[in-house]
Amino acid sequence: MKKSLAIIALFFLVNLSAEAQRIATWKGGQTGRPRDWNCPTNWKEGRVPNEFSNVFIPDVSTSTFCYPLIDKGLVEVANIEYAPQARVDVRGNARFIVLDALTKTPAKKNENLAQSRSRHDSLTTARN
Repeated sequence: MKKSLAIIALFFLVNLSAEAQRIATWKGGQTGRPRDWNCPTNWKEGRVPNEFSNVFIPDVSTSTFCYPLIDKGLVEVANIEYAPQARVDVRGNARFIVLDALTKTPAKKNENLAQSRSRHDSLTTARN
């Protein structure tokens, strides 16, 4: 009985750990909402990233041609990485916050965030 409980507890903890850090890969192109960050079908995994997500924005210049757009609300992610030439556009009163710098190149990541901010005059923050 104790062994069964230990196995169930271990399974539960592993499952929680897997849920805590999620990968989210942008694909874009959903009809009617091709650039909408908050549209689950624009994400390879079928879910919108949250504060526990490690986000990857690939180069979609030869596929959907649609980079993500955040145009309202607050979006928080654990980490974000960009392929060369990829970007996230942040507009209006939207806020985009990267909570962790998990990659070895946070300066490059912050540089990409700054480009989005200056191009659209929005608040984008990266903090450790």
